[in-house]
Order: sequence, then structure tokens, then C-alpha cells
Amino acid sequence: MYTTPSYADILDAILTDYANQIPGADISEGSDIYVRASVLASVLWGIYQYQFWIARQVFPDSADSDELERHAAIRGLSRKQATMASGTVTLTGTDGTVVDIGVTLKTSDDVSFETTTGGTITLGVLDVTAQAVEGGSSGNLPASTSLTIQDPPAGVDSSASNALAFTGGTDKEADADLLSRLLDIIRQPPAGGNESDYKQWALEVTGVDAAYVYPLRLGLGSVTVVPLVAGSGSSRIPTQTLVDSVTTHIDALRPVSVKIFQVLAPTAKTQAVTATIKVASGYTFSQVQPWVEDAITAYLNIMQPGEILYKSKLERVISDVEGVDDRSLTVPAANVTPANSGSTIEMICPGTLTITEMA
Repeated sequence: MYTTPSYADILDAILTDYANQIPGADISEGSDIYVRASVLASVLWGIYQYQFWIARQVFPDSADSDELERHAAIRGLSRKQATMASGTVTLTGTDGTVVDIGVTLKTSDDVSFETTTGGTITLGVLDVTAQAVEGGSSGNLPASTSLTIQDPPAGVDSSASNALAFTGGTDKEADADLLSRLLDIIRQPPAGGNESDYKQWALEVTGVDAAYVYPLRLGLGSVTVVPLVAGSGSSRIPTQTLVDSVTTHIDALRPVSVKIFQVLAPTAKTQAVTATIKVASGYTFSQVQPWVEDAITAYLNIMQPGEILYKSKLERVISDVEGVDDRSLTVPAANVTPANSGSTIEMICPGTLTITEMA
């Protein structure tokens, strides 16, 4: 690790050199030599700090953002930019009113959207598509979010809502994520289409946060890739548009000898959990219950596509919660194996949690 001397150490070394070169010279604080040495020490300290900065930029895992991008560019990587969320909003108003594209809507948090289709209000409603004005995960709205139309056209009410969630918004790739992709290539360099290559190719697509590769899943000469977006549980499932983008990107890079190649979006397999717990002394059930629910949810939220849910592991998750002395897990009654064949690969996601107190 490259280290730099402190200002005090540099000043002390300069004063020592003066004393050695000019025996008996006054090097006390406030003397002419001390003032000159202080100025020189300040300049040298700045040079050392610049050298320290240079040393950090040499290695990608300590480089600043701009220099990290240069390291990545050498390996053919670029930072993934933010993407804009999109969805459908329902406008209300007077029958026969024609609504053009470009209507601006905002949430209570001041996130702006713009309609990308228009139409005519019929029976008081009109469904139109809309897209966030700026990229980022802030545009991912839950269903039934209240939206306010900015300067609503004549015949259109000022309020609107979305029956379904807005999805597809991702933030600009963070330094840590770009570095992770770069280190993957450095540690596992391209090898003509092995498993790590497919993972790296999928992660190069903007919007993909994780990717799982299943070689030979459909027999010899087959590769299946399952991309996920940022989020938890079922919110990690990508849109068909993103799946198509991953397919197109990898198709241009993969070996032509692969007979069967597919990119799949996993299907959410909602899993209910029912358990009774015995609360340890010094705790109350109302205190421990949400901790247990949070622990179960966190565990199920990161299940991989096709990953088996082992009952014993789920029991351990509950047992490890602070304040739990004992537990009895009744649902699931046994291990849960997601469907994984053909064009279907399930991913277990949290469902209804029922936690009661042990008698």
C-alpha cells in the first residue's frame, strides 16, 4: 500500500536537513528558516498527495469513477446508463375528448411522466402508455399510484392513476457494479462461450442486475440464460422487452455452434409460510413477530430461478431470529421444487406469511 508522509513529518525532515547543513542555524518556530521550510513542506505534501492519487488510479479497485471507466473501456465495458420506467395510465374526462401524446403527469414525490400514446376518451376513460421523463428506479411506481396532470387539456380531469405497476426504470450503474463486471472479466477472461461468458454478456445489457446461466438445460448444445432486474421477489422479473434485448445482444456474441439458445424471464412462484414460534424470556410476541416476517421475506426475496426451497433452511432462518426460542413450520410441509423445464423456470417469491404464538 502506497503511503505518504504527513505535513509534520515532511517539515521535520526539512528542518533536520537545514540543521545538518548549517550547524547552529536557528530552526525554531517563527525563524526565517522555519518559514521557508514550512512553505516547502506544504508544496511537497501536495505533490505526495498527487502521487497518492496516481497510485490509486493504477488499480481498478481503488480508481475514481472516471478512471474506473477507462479501465473498463480497455476491456470493452461501458457503464450502463439509467433507463426510464414505463406503464399505462388511465385518464378520465369528457366523452369524445381527443388527447394527444405528450401529456405530463407527476407523482406526489415530483417524479414526472409523459404520455407516449394518445386517443379519444370513451365512456369517461382512456388508457394511454406513459414513460418517465428521467431514467432511474424512482420511476417504478406501484399500482394505483395517484398522478396529477400538469396543465390538463380541456375535457381531461387533472387526476389519473395506473392500474398496473410502472416497471423498467433502473439507476445509472454504480461504481461497485461496474467494478464487479470488470473484475469478473479480469479473473475469468473470455473463453469462447463458457458459462461465465454468457453471464458477462447478459450483464452488459442495460437494466440487467443479475444473470443465471444453465448449460445443457435443454440437452447437448443448449444454453439457457435467465436475467433479473434490480429489486426483490417478483419485482426482479424482467420485461419481455428486456429479455428480447438480452437475446439480441448475446446472439451477436455467442458461438454459432450452440444449437439451442434461450433467454427466459422466470415465473414467480408465490410461497406462503405458516409457522408458530415460542418467544424467549424478555421478549414479547408483538415485538418478535415482525422480525420473523422480515427474516422470512428477506430470505425468499433472493431465491434464484429454479432454486429449491428447503424446509430445513427456512426453519433455520426462523430460529436465528433474535427472541425466538422454538418454532414449528407447517407451511410449506416439505421442500418446494420450482418447475424448471422447457420455456418455464419458476422463482420462489414471498407470499402470505402467517406467524402465530406457540401455546
